[in-house]
Amino acid sequence: KTKMCMLREVLKIYAESAKIELSTNNSAEILSDIGDLGRDDDGKDIVLDLTITRDMMESIMDPFLERTVSICQEVMERNNLDGGKIDKLILVGGPTLSPYLRKTLRDKVTHNVDGSADPMTAVAKGAALYAATRDIPAELMAAPEPDAIALELHYETMAVDTTSFLAVKVKDGQTHGNLTFEVTRDDGAWTSGQVPYEVGGVVIELSLAENKANCFSLRVTADGRKAKVSPDRLTILHGIQAPAAPLPYQIGFGAWDSEAERQMFLPFIGLEKGKPLPAVGVAHGRKTTMRIVPGDEDTFLKIPVIQATSFITNAPTFLYEHVADVIIDGNDVEDEIPAGTEVEVTADSSEMMTFTVSLPDSDVEIVKKLDTSPKFHEQDAEKIMAEYAQSARDSLDMLSSENVAVSALEKRLYMLKNNRRHTEAKAIVEQYKELLRDIYQLERDTEWDRLIRKIDKNLLELRICHIKNGDGRSLIIINHLEKYIENAKENHDVAAARNILDEIRYVKYDLTWQERIPCSIEWYDKNFGNVAWTDKEKARTRINEAKELIKKGNYSKDELKNAFSRILNVRDDDEVREAGGLLG
Repeated sequence: KTKMCMLREVLKIYAESAKIELSTNNSAEILSDIGDLGRDDDGKDIVLDLTITRDMMESIMDPFLERTVSICQEVMERNNLDGGKIDKLILVGGPTLSPYLRKTLRDKVTHNVDGSADPMTAVAKGAALYAATRDIPAELMAAPEPDAIALELHYETMAVDTTSFLAVKVKDGQTHGNLTFEVTRDDGAWTSGQVPYEVGGVVIELSLAENKANCFSLRVTADGRKAKVSPDRLTILHGIQAPAAPLPYQIGFGAWDSEAERQMFLPFIGLEKGKPLPAVGVAHGRKTTMRIVPGDEDTFLKIPVIQATSFITNAPTFLYEHVADVIIDGNDVEDEIPAGTEVEVTADSSEMMTFTVSLPDSDVEIVKKLDTSPKFHEQDAEKIMAEYAQSARDSLDMLSSENVAVSALEKRLYMLKNNRRHTEAKAIVEQYKELLRDIYQLERDTEWDRLIRKIDKNLLELRICHIKNGDGRSLIIINHLEKYIENAKENHDVAAARNILDEIRYVKYDLTWQERIPCSIEWYDKNFGNVAWTDKEKARTRINEAKELIKKGNYSKDELKNAFSRILNVRDDDEVREAGGLLG
């Protein structure tokens, strides 16, 4: 396997060279040198000698281009656009030099494909333009000369108007007598004249020459004498205004859903995809799931930070990309924070995000910084893909058993598991996530019909249980449930239907207590070592007591139920505790 991986990495060099050549030629010859590819299992040199045509490459590209086009069309549809309304589709990156890619975009997205920019440098130029709009961090700025007056200059480095403003302030409240400022444009065509300095600073209006870099010199006098200042120059580029970079993902967090018994994705309000940076998001009204004890790092609040290109609210977090955890433990608090404490989270978005976690009831505010840039480890890919494949298989089997059509999704799962030779692991993982999101969406879309079928089936089974073991009380309950079912169906009330289904199952369970409870006790006895207990000795004692009660016979329902409840009370039900922190 290691040899195959090494060979694949070497072959990528030849593949890249052939791909570039096929952008201008109809065929490419690949011939490796002896020794470049190592030897096979028989000790013979591996030699590559083949011809690849543009048609062959285009057939390989087709599935990827179709996916690219599909994403473009979805974005256009969401924004009520068609190809004719797009002024320019600007191509960036080396792969866009492919004639086939450009033709596909013209045919299926828009005719206005603009290939005039150098795709190899377009992103770098854009990044440079954006960087020009950002302030230089204080730690990177040159220290002023010892005998110079230190100034703070605030101005926009890029402008579309022919006027701009410069704010000047003397640093650290220094006093240097009566100061006057004069700003002169280097071409000599404009000067501000003498502007007296006032306490707190001065604002000077600048005149800009159009469509060029405007360089200015700053001259200062102190009590009529020329003074040295730092900095004494600035530059403003006229004609281009780089927009604020948009947030590329929806940023959210995971919160435990007690009903679904798993972490669910909730978006931060204010950190929506496309929001101009910097941006601030908030999450209100959440509660902790476990207490935090001062000095005890094993008691903690863990807030998973999740990012999603698109999302379904209240969908499981594993469908999206987990990028970091905000962790508040006992070392961060001075007083105990009880479980159920209300939490408010503020997230300041950047590559190194700042999270402010507030506990209003305890008057506590904790600030955490963490790197939320996406992290993917190639060595984990196989394990992740196996888990996703199994999760998809389980969900599809469940839906199929409930008469939901899943053949198209099953085909996608089959393709993912069996056609991975030419795709990077990261891309495959993302395709699995997309498949799981579509499966989850199907679960939601079909939930009502599946609920009603389950209710009808379980109600029929309940009636049979009533005939066998019921009495007048169970008949009254069944009659009431039938009325609730009619009302839920009439109002299409999903929440009520879920509750009714739980109630039917509970009543059915209650009617079959004579068979079910002894079977459950027997199961705990046989699987004792595989169950997490808070106190194993106590658990063993209670199971033995329940078995002795069953052995004696002549017990009432309440006696057996109480014996079983005593067993359940020593189970280590850690699902919520392990969930990490916030209740949804």
